Amino acid sequence: MLFVLVTTALLFLAIRRPWTPRGKRVGSRDLSAVDRRVQLGIGMSILVSAALGALQVRNVIDSHETEWSERLARIAGAEASRIERWLEERLRDAAALASELAADPVFIPSRRPAGAAARLDAYRRLTSYPALIVSDADGGVITTATAKTSDAGEPPRRGAIERALASGRPVFEEFGANDAGTGRYIDFVAPVSGAAGSAAHAVTLRADARDLRSGAPADATETDDGAEIRLFRLVHSSGNHPDATAGNGGTEANASNGLLARLARGDLPIGEVVEAIDRHGVPARAIALAVRGIDWHVLARVDRQVISSDIREHLSSTIVSFSIALILPFALGVLLTLRNRLRVMELVDRQREERVALSRHEDSLIQKARDMIFLLDDEERIVDVNESALAAYGYELDEFQSMTADDLRAPGAAGDRGGRPEEADRPQGALFETTHVRKDGTEMPVEVSSRFLDIEGRRFRQNFVRDITERRRDEDRIARLTRLYRALSECNQAIVRGRNRDALFEDVCRVVVEFGGMALAWVGVTDAERQRVVAAASYGAEGRGCVEHLGLSLDLTDPDERSLASVCTREGRVLWKHDVTDDTGAPPWRDFPGSAEWRASASLPIRLGERVEASLNVYTADPMAFADAEKQLLTELAVDVSYALEHITTRVELEQAEERWSFALEGAGEGVWDWDIAQGTVYYSTRWKSMLGYRDDEVGSTFEDWSERIHPEDRKPALDALERHLCSDDEEFSFETRLRARDGSWRWILARGKVIAFDPDGRPRRMIGTHTDITARKETEQALLEQTRMLEESQRIARIGGWTYDTGTRRMSWSTETCRIYGVDPTNLDDGVENFFAFADSRERAALRGWFDSLMAGEGPGETELRVMRPDGSVRWVNLRGVVEVDDGRRRAAGTVQDVTEWHAAETRMQEQLEELRRWYLVTLDREQRVLELKQEINSLLAAQSLPPRYETPAAGPEQTP
Repeated sequence: MLFVLVTTALLFLAIRRPWTPRGKRVGSRDLSAVDRRVQLGIGMSILVSAALGALQVRNVIDSHETEWSERLARIAGAEASRIERWLEERLRDAAALASELAADPVFIPSRRPAGAAARLDAYRRLTSYPALIVSDADGGVITTATAKTSDAGEPPRRGAIERALASGRPVFEEFGANDAGTGRYIDFVAPVSGAAGSAAHAVTLRADARDLRSGAPADATETDDGAEIRLFRLVHSSGNHPDATAGNGGTEANASNGLLARLARGDLPIGEVVEAIDRHGVPARAIALAVRGIDWHVLARVDRQVISSDIREHLSSTIVSFSIALILPFALGVLLTLRNRLRVMELVDRQREERVALSRHEDSLIQKARDMIFLLDDEERIVDVNESALAAYGYELDEFQSMTADDLRAPGAAGDRGGRPEEADRPQGALFETTHVRKDGTEMPVEVSSRFLDIEGRRFRQNFVRDITERRRDEDRIARLTRLYRALSECNQAIVRGRNRDALFEDVCRVVVEFGGMALAWVGVTDAERQRVVAAASYGAEGRGCVEHLGLSLDLTDPDERSLASVCTREGRVLWKHDVTDDTGAPPWRDFPGSAEWRASASLPIRLGERVEASLNVYTADPMAFADAEKQLLTELAVDVSYALEHITTRVELEQAEERWSFALEGAGEGVWDWDIAQGTVYYSTRWKSMLGYRDDEVGSTFEDWSERIHPEDRKPALDALERHLCSDDEEFSFETRLRARDGSWRWILARGKVIAFDPDGRPRRMIGTHTDITARKETEQALLEQTRMLEESQRIARIGGWTYDTGTRRMSWSTETCRIYGVDPTNLDDGVENFFAFADSRERAALRGWFDSLMAGEGPGETELRVMRPDGSVRWVNLRGVVEVDDGRRRAAGTVQDVTEWHAAETRMQEQLEELRRWYLVTLDREQRVLELKQEINSLLAAQSLPPRYETPAAGPEQTP
């Protein structure tokens, strides 16, 4: 069914997409194409149907073969399982009977044989077995219960009884072979244990093996599917099987080609479906399975003919579908052929009508065509033209008919471009360009497409002529633009290469002429002294020598001296002259060789900043050379040259400034370094290297040549300071560090620098700086610090502080000891002079101001004493001394501060003691009551004890002796 559907779908697609002709004309070829297409479709349908049909047949055969194999396996497996269940049921019955007999107190066969036989017969009737036999442990029959005397047969096998008694479980054993090779009877022996002290017995249930067939013949059973099942005991090839019989099974087992014979030889595997030949020579498919617990096998077989019949029955529907699939393409192909043939005929009729309609409009189309169409005979005479040719050339039809094709070609025209008229014989015809002349004498560039035609047996040539004046103009303009773009590119390269102004101007003139297509180019600069424009550079095959001696006046009021170059240079305007033939007077370039062919000129200013530095002047023979696009390109070129000139000027000035700067720094003893951060290189000047004792070739050009010479204690702070500067917006940085000199000593260096260039992302790109050797200054500072420290220590020991005051800066500085005397923190002390007065006692502040003003004026004494109030509220007596120096109109005062609080305390105590002594002598009288005399002695003593100046020790007089 699948291939029928596929074939129908293919044909449906073929019908659904009707045939369409490839060309505009339809004929017998198209009918053949239709037939070939239908035949191809039919062939493809048949091939597809055959392939799908063969695949379907193969699938049917394989599926039924597999189905029969699985069916045989299921039949054999079901039969083997049934036999196993039958054996297990009999074993359970034997065990149950043995248990009942063992539990029956009446059943003691050795003592009451008659009662035991009756009881056993009762059991037999209940179980429906042919015979029940009770035996002793030696195999002797004690009693028997049978349905028929013939069922008793042989006594139970002693071996079976011994196995049952030994294992304590029921066993079975077959005997009495039948025609299938299996036993006719099967004894199921179970051990029976009597009452205490009784001997062990065995009970045997004898079953007929024919019960396995449920009434069917013992040797074979046929299923509903046509399969045959056999139950047999495998007879070994040696023929020594103890229960082998000569029945049908034995005959087949011993046959050389039988299934059982192959099983006996081991050629037929157990549990696998195989193809074999039975003993009658009939092909069959079979499978053999072993029965668990007994030496039996189940053989299921089916004749090959049964399988083949089943397959043929199922293949009949497939063959019918395949036949339909083969017939259907032919039927549909015929219908398709008829339909397409009818379509071809319809197209033929339609095309015939279209040709008639086209023939009526052909003349109208030719006459109204925009291209000029000429029909020439074999002698190249013009036979006919269309209306466009009449309008374009200005001739009448009779005038054309008296002319040939060569009469239209311009006399001075160049050769044909792109082809030759003789190539019209080729299938694609000839295509070439030439120049024709109109009736009024003007020339017209044209493109001619020519081919030969056969009309009523005569050979004609048909020319399609197109006016390409606009195209030629566009091509020339594109060529000019291309040259100017090339000139702009070359000019930019010249700008990059240019090292000075003269070389730049020479390269620009050369590029404009060689690549821009100009006849002459020159650059004019201003001669300020002569007030004229002179040529700084020029280039051109003609007129170059004249330009070098050209001088144009900058006086624009004189018409004879006025020129584009002078106006451009004076006013800074871009000037274009599209037709120089209308210039009045005698232009300065009139005497140049070749100037008669010049038709256009231009002057463009070259600026240096806001000032016009020069003008670029160009001349060309093409009057259309300066269109809008050309003007823009030339203007861009002049702007680029202006930028390059500014760049060169800036570079020269920078180089000169760098030379002066480097000379000044080197002369001042400064070492210069220049760090290219992007490249990772550093330039170290000769002075920089000699500052550390190195020659030029002993220091490299890397950053590490500096950083590795930094003192270990200074390296991290120095690098951190540099990193902070690079990451911040600080304009400059400086730090002091120690660098290792060539002799191993350490030199103090003041490093200063500045970032002067950044990349587009704002990261530092270049940094320059200087190194100053400050070792001597550092040594002086160290000595000064040591002296200052010693002075402060001396002041601390003597308790004498110091102070200074400068009238120029109005700043007063106190020493550490002075701050200690006043009880203030030096770090929080204001350096103004008002603090000097603020600490004074309010009662003495005015006197202190007067003393200080007199001191600074050079009028007052240089010493005073006063009380000062400390921040903690305590009062101290201080002695102030000072001197004044005058230097260039500025006064500087310096002095000392001595804490005299203890002196004042001692003086106070002495005064108190003297007062006490005076009071004591006044109130004491001697024995003689000589008061007046005593008072005089005290007065003289007091007079003698008048205190001298504080810093001198008074000498004791004789009158002061007590």
